[in-house]
Amino acid sequence: MINITIIIPVYNAGKYLQDTLESVKQQTFTSWECICINDGSTDSSSDVIKSFMDKDNRFKLVEQINSGVSVSRNVGLDAATGKYVAFLDQDDLMPPSALEGLYVLAEEYNVNLVRGRRMNIPDDYELNALESLKINTKHRIISSLTILKLKMLPRRWMYVWLCLFNRDFLSNIRFYEPLKSGAEDNIFMFDVFNKIQSFVQCDNIVCLHRKSLTSTTQNGFKLSHIQTIEIAVSKFVELTKSNPNQLSRYLFKKQMRNFFRGSVYKSLETREHTIETQEMLQRIYPHIKHVLKIKHRIITYLFSRNNIGTAAFVKKVMIF
Repeated sequence: MINITIIIPVYNAGKYLQDTLESVKQQTFTSWECICINDGSTDSSSDVIKSFMDKDNRFKLVEQINSGVSVSRNVGLDAATGKYVAFLDQDDLMPPSALEGLYVLAEEYNVNLVRGRRMNIPDDYELNALESLKINTKHRIISSLTILKLKMLPRRWMYVWLCLFNRDFLSNIRFYEPLKSGAEDNIFMFDVFNKIQSFVQCDNIVCLHRKSLTSTTQNGFKLSHIQTIEIAVSKFVELTKSNPNQLSRYLFKKQMRNFFRGSVYKSLETREHTIETQEMLQRIYPHIKHVLKIKHRIITYLFSRNNIGTAAFVKKVMIF
């Protein structure tokens, strides 16, 4: 029996994929399968995966036409056979002890979710540097999320690649496929936290998150980001209405503020896609205004009326 399935969506990741898969192969925990979903890559990604498959039958390849990361992850979930599921991005790395640390806690506490910590790494981070990472065994159980301990919820709660999930628990949770590149894990984890009673948070670093050239969130402000935010906001509004509890409201507030900063703030900083951002903001503002800070509302008023300079000034000087 396979204990852990690792799911990696892949699209034109040839530059980083060798090290990513090698970090999986070096895991001290050995009962795993790694399913790589090649999402219509046009580079050497498929060949890199096949080279690992030739030497280690725990690596598996699924080929598909380009459909986006949400479809890829759902395909991975459908193909998974492990008791637990972990996700990894195509350019990130796993420290050697990552899976073992998460698995031990999941089994010990019989929970549906164990989360670790991340470390950001530069584009040129080398695989052999993983050997210098120290193992941290500290952990805590977080329970009664919907009642008592919202403040215990990690600030970066939405990252799926920090988590080990019980696969049976995920049977009715899917990635939102209209989101093809970005924000898909936000929706997924919103659903997760509305369905779990408790989870274990450990202090061990389980993912080294690369600031790479292939990242969908690290490479400037693009028109696709605006479209992604609008799709995600619409889905969040729908989910919050169907889950009218304290936790949903808390997550909605946090995420809408993040989306505001990720669209309006970036447009103010770069002066790019101003008209498209204004039009998007006018459409979503009625749904999110009640969770925005006063500063955000002032900026919205100025920004939507094309008073860009004053809006940027307010953003800079107001600290709350």
